[in-house]
Amino acid sequence: MRLKSARFAWLALAIMPFAHVRADDPTPPEPTPTPLGFTGVFYDLDNNALVPGEGETIPTLDVGRHIAGRNVPVPIGSLVLTTQGIAPAEGEGPPPLIQYSTVGVSSTGFAQFGNGLRLTAASSQSLDAPGQSTTLQLAYNGPVGAYNTTLALPSATANRYTDGSGNVRNELGGSWTKQASYGNVFGQQQILNASSSKVAWYRHLGSSYPVYERELVETAHSELPPIISGSPANQELARGDAGAGVVNERANPLLAAGGGESGGLDLSGVTLHVTGTAVLDRTISGGTVDLGRRMVGSATVTVDRTDNVGLYSYGTDDNYTRLTLGAFNLSGGTGGSNFTAALGSDAVFNSSTTPVSPVATVAVSGRFTQTATELGRNYAGFDVAGYITGEGLAGETVQSQLNVGYTWAVVDNNSLVSGNLVAFTWNDTPESRSYYNYSVGLEFSTETHTSLSWNSSVTVNGAWSAGIHDLGTTTLSAANGRVVGEGLEGEVVSATTSFQTRLVSIAHAATSIATTPLSTTGTLGDGSRITIADGGSGLYQAQTQIESVGISGADNLSFELGYSGSSPILEHGESQTFDVNFVKEVAPLSEGDLGLVFRADLTIGLSEWFSEYSILDSLSGFSYSEDAHDSYLTSSYRTYTWKLEHRIDAPAATTATATAAAGTDLGKTGFVLTNTVATEGGDAGNTSARFATATSVELRDGTLTEEREIVVSFSKLDDEANQARVAALEDKNTNASSRAALFGGSGLTADEIAPVFTSDIVSLTGLDGIQHVIQITFDAESGSGLQQVVWEKVTVTGEGDDATTEIVWVNAVLGNSNISDLDLLAGTLTLGTETGVLIQSYLEAHFFGGSYDDYLASLGASQSAELGFWGYDRETSVAWAVIDHNSSFAVVSAIPEPSAWALVLGAVTIGFIILRRRA
Repeated sequence: MRLKSARFAWLALAIMPFAHVRADDPTPPEPTPTPLGFTGVFYDLDNNALVPGEGETIPTLDVGRHIAGRNVPVPIGSLVLTTQGIAPAEGEGPPPLIQYSTVGVSSTGFAQFGNGLRLTAASSQSLDAPGQSTTLQLAYNGPVGAYNTTLALPSATANRYTDGSGNVRNELGGSWTKQASYGNVFGQQQILNASSSKVAWYRHLGSSYPVYERELVETAHSELPPIISGSPANQELARGDAGAGVVNERANPLLAAGGGESGGLDLSGVTLHVTGTAVLDRTISGGTVDLGRRMVGSATVTVDRTDNVGLYSYGTDDNYTRLTLGAFNLSGGTGGSNFTAALGSDAVFNSSTTPVSPVATVAVSGRFTQTATELGRNYAGFDVAGYITGEGLAGETVQSQLNVGYTWAVVDNNSLVSGNLVAFTWNDTPESRSYYNYSVGLEFSTETHTSLSWNSSVTVNGAWSAGIHDLGTTTLSAANGRVVGEGLEGEVVSATTSFQTRLVSIAHAATSIATTPLSTTGTLGDGSRITIADGGSGLYQAQTQIESVGISGADNLSFELGYSGSSPILEHGESQTFDVNFVKEVAPLSEGDLGLVFRADLTIGLSEWFSEYSILDSLSGFSYSEDAHDSYLTSSYRTYTWKLEHRIDAPAATTATATAAAGTDLGKTGFVLTNTVATEGGDAGNTSARFATATSVELRDGTLTEEREIVVSFSKLDDEANQARVAALEDKNTNASSRAALFGGSGLTADEIAPVFTSDIVSLTGLDGIQHVIQITFDAESGSGLQQVVWEKVTVTGEGDDATTEIVWVNAVLGNSNISDLDLLAGTLTLGTETGVLIQSYLEAHFFGGSYDDYLASLGASQSAELGFWGYDRETSVAWAVIDHNSSFAVVSAIPEPSAWALVLGAVTIGFIILRRRA
């Protein structure tokens, strides 16, 4: 029975019109290449055609137990493929002129499937017309054990891919070759050829090599389902300009069809169900009594004993062959020896056992002379391998030796050999340390000679000046306790060896790092430069080595580095630079747009390097072993990290908007806006008269789960409509609630602070429910007290003409979702499930005296900002808060009342109150 394959998918939809040649046509049209279809029939090893059984849609091949083909695939059957053509529909006229795509069959090719099945061809041939056949061999080289799998050959789509040169290919099988090499600024190249391959290269000035983490990314390519273990999945290299091109192809495919996109290789109807068990050769172990080790030439010993010895094997029945050890009853001996060995009944070895629970026990006895004349392993007894039978599987190998009886080792005194030792140390290492000469070893194997242990250490104390120092000769012998033997009767530990030691002391690299220019926030930006210099000298001072460079935390890798050097190792006296470049293309911003802030982290790892072999070459007249190097050089790897920041400001505006897509990370791309100011042209601006500078707001560190429209607007304190809002904070007759919800500093009560606005009012929408950070600049001259971001809490009671509105300015973090039951008069709140928490205690516990970046740095790399923390930085005049709600915000200075100043100054300085940092 033939198993018909589905025709090429595109043929099922439409066939190119056939060209009919007429007598009056001056030239026949070029024929259209037409793919060949295939049918397939599987055969077992006895050449029986396989057909589906009752209730089955595909045939089953049960190959039973067979030897695993780990190195050479084990034949289990064959597959005959026959080509099919396309006949014209009835009534369409004369037969069409058809040119079929050629399908090549390669005798050197293969198709390896992840389930262990493999197809090969005995000979090469070309198929270019219907009715032609080729025979493929089916084999198994998968893992050991029982398997039950299906071989479904791929469709035309799965067999079609585009190679590295852009050519469409139709192939089955082979090994997938997929790689690209990338050059770096050092003139080095690295080849990536696996999904885990990645590398961060430096962008050379004037070139196109960016700081991209080159790694394999997903794209469509031909694959064998299921993918063989170790083969790449659907991946393609993120291409770069490396000058070496990209390789993306199958090497040694089994079948290859021409025709490009017009061709095809559709085998989707050829399917087989295969079951079997692949096993390895089993070995029987045990059977002997070990009488120990004896020195050669020692006196003979008469042995007269009877023992029961166990026989066992490892491995389950599904993984190893089944062995049978037939019963035996043996006796005999030579030279006055007399042995017996008996196994009462056949023993079957088909499971994993141990000496503690053997499969069979052999009764052995012997009366013989144990000699000590022949070095190595000695046996006395019988070899019963001839009683072992296997399963009779093709390719099975049954062990050829199995001794039962007694064994002992005869050994001679051993000797030691060694080479000289070269030890390395940093010149500032103060502690005592030991170096070991790893070239010291035994001259002879312990199978024939004694086993020795030794102590080859050389102890060095204190620091040594840079250079080479002669530590003299070290002798190893039993006399000085550095060599110890086995303790065998008659053993003489006479082994001795000596070696010399040279200590190489290395001075640390003289590395300096400078950055210019730094922004006002201490970050690096577009045009910043990092200069790394090596100020050392001489062979015995380490050189600075650039170990790694990485940019992380930037959307679409917005930043690149330009490197001025040619090698990652700086020569003494050399300096090299990295230039920071912002390379992301951003559309121009207009009035009404929010500005953008791009951030990333730059890390440069430096280590120390010295030429070990140049130093060894300088050891004139001192021979040493290649294995005799030891060092006490602790890791010198150091990591330097900078914040990268690039701002694209939008025109100052009263209101601005931005649409942020789902997944936007405000830590990588934040938003910023600055309020308008009065101009010479008469524009009054939107900045309050009390402030010398306009208020700016920045939104950062939050991830959007959905698209959001973010709107920021400013309200001028001077506006008539805002007078009630201002009074709610600054009028002592009406601001009791606001004073209760502000943090005035240690030792101050709500009655002892006089809060004032130090920024205009900022309204924010679009980020409600998302944890983020709001940063607002403040006018330091307007208030010298403790600064904090506040939130306008508006409460409306009653309705219609009876409605009343209460405005309270509250520290911004008190509006977060984790806080409820905010009772300003009682001065308490509920935090999660914890009730009665004092407002002032909560605010003090979550205050950080410094910038938000300083706060992040204090947490360490593995931690992130915690909801509810707040603080300010007087140097940059920026206050911040970690919040998850939207409203109207401002910055407020909690200035002590005149009567409270004495309390503050009598306890601690105001500078300490403001700048106290949380541990």
